[in-house]
Amino acid sequence: MKKRIPVCAVVLAVLTLVVVLTQVWAGLFAWTRLGRLMLNSDDDPYVSVLLPDPSGEIIFAGTRLTVQGAALVYRSDDGGESWASAAEGLPDDLPSFAGVNDLLLLPGEAPALLVGLTGRGVWRSDDGGATWADFSDGGIKPDDTVLTLLAAPGPEPALYALTTDGIHLRADKWIHTMDGLPAPGDVVYNDLTLDPTQPAVLYAATNPQGLFRSDDGGRSWQAANGNLPVMGPGDIRNAREVAVSPHTGEVFVGLRGAGLYRSADGGATWTPTQAGITYGTTPFGAIGAPVFDPDHPAVAYVFNSDGIFRSGDGGRNWKRVADGLPAAVTTTALIFPAARDHTVYAGTSIYGVWELTQPNGGRAYVPVIRR
Repeated sequence: MKKRIPVCAVVLAVLTLVVVLTQVWAGLFAWTRLGRLMLNSDDDPYVSVLLPDPSGEIIFAGTRLTVQGAALVYRSDDGGESWASAAEGLPDDLPSFAGVNDLLLLPGEAPALLVGLTGRGVWRSDDGGATWADFSDGGIKPDDTVLTLLAAPGPEPALYALTTDGIHLRADKWIHTMDGLPAPGDVVYNDLTLDPTQPAVLYAATNPQGLFRSDDGGRSWQAANGNLPVMGPGDIRNAREVAVSPHTGEVFVGLRGAGLYRSADGGATWTPTQAGITYGTTPFGAIGAPVFDPDHPAVAYVFNSDGIFRSGDGGRNWKRVADGLPAAVTTTALIFPAARDHTVYAGTSIYGVWELTQPNGGRAYVPVIRR
């Protein structure tokens, strides 16, 4: 006859396991601050975008001018441990809180760096950010706000720029490519992305007409809202950000008022995919689009004003990962640096750039309790 274990012993064992696993999780997902962007200020400027150089430890940070004397672009050659201004030649007359909306590094033997600015168009650097020149070329108005910059892969990549005036495609020069898209006065253009598994496929996020898809490299567009929910009268779909998994081709869209949705068929049908994400401090369920680990298909991160959330199952379920971050931190950007495996960087509104490294890819081993 087997000896029965008292109920209190089982309860104690379960509580002990919960404590141990909580400590393991916290230890695996602890953020630490990297080097200061500005050494002569109590606060760092708002980090609006982070961009890793895929060839090594170089990281670029684009900012908004929230701190006196801040540069628009910073460069780190040591993975974020130290930073230097990389903004020589960029406009110096932007108002406070304006600045960089996106950075793009073009592939090639001598990669070019592009920056999209608020109210100042597109600028280009051919020397790693040391000097800059206007790259709007008349096709993008010099006073346009450039929101997103993209390059389709290939030996001579097509370039795309999303501005407040719509979508622009560049071959020899910038051209407006709006066939099938609503006029800028009818919508607000929020985001643009391409499908890494099908480079001719792009998605544009708008408010209030939701998501649009192009199958021919941005030359023509059609709605891709499927069964996405509408919010309020007038069939409003405020698509804030859109991303495509480089591993599966699944599309993820952050829909203000409804949260995060996922589509496996190019936008024909959608499924809520936000289990574990909270919206306690985020009005109307606002959230960004996930950032996917390029080396680990199941791992993705996303943020809203409640914090940073990690998924280990391709974006189906999420868990908040905030250990080590100050309580008042606001996350503004996420990237995976090329030279550091199992690592993610977060840009913030006043505290600079933070790093989270996950031992063993973030996979915790659960101890087995035997009786």
